[in-house]
Amino acid sequence: MQAVYKKRWLTLWFAGPQLLLLFLFFYLPILKSVEWSLTLQPPFGGESIFVGLDNYRYTFADPEFYRSFG
Repeated sequence: MQAVYKKRWLTLWFAGPQLLLLFLFFYLPILKSVEWSLTLQPPFGGESIFVGLDNYRYTFADPEFYRSFG
């Protein structure tokens, strides 16, 4: 059985809270983690510095990173 609503705004009204929670607790953290992985964060606050893919280059060039899998 399928629910059919004659007014389109009613379906959006019911789906709105679920979509908001999905964005807040799923998509927003993913976007923030990608943003943080591309920046250098100071340890005691302050302005972050955009470094691009340098964080990844540093990590994958470090032999200790590969040793940690063992």
